[in-house]
Amino acid sequence: MPIADEYRDICEMLLKATEEGRVSWTEEATATFAVRLPELRFEIWAGKEELEFVAVGIRDAEGSKSIDNWYLEEGDPDFKFLKTLWSEAKRHARRIPQALERLRSLLRTGDRIGLD
Repeated sequence: MPIADEYRDICEMLLKATEEGRVSWTEEATATFAVRLPELRFEIWAGKEELEFVAVGIRDAEGSKSIDNWYLEEGDPDFKFLKTLWSEAKRHARRIPQALERLRSLLRTGDRIGLD
C-alpha cells in the first residue's frame, strides 16, 4: 500500500528541505529521528522484522503520546522514497554533511591531516 497523500506531501517537503540543510533533525532512539516543533514532533524510524520497514508518525511535543503513524514494508510502492528520507534524516542528525565539509576544508589547506 502506498503512503497516504498527506504524509507523502509532508515527506517530500521534508526531504527537499533536508537536502537544502534547512531541517534540524535529532536522533531520538535507535534508528529513530525527529523534527521537533513547539506543539508536536514528526518522527521517522526504520528496522527489520520479517521484512525491512520504514515508518513515519506524529507524537506530542514531549514525545510520550503517539498521535498518528504510517508504516511501509520493503516492496511497498513508497518504501524506497521513505527509506531515502530516513537515510537523509540520519545523516543530518549525525551532522555528516558538516563533518565532511570540515574535512574538505582541512584537505584544501595542504597541511598534515590526522592525529599521530
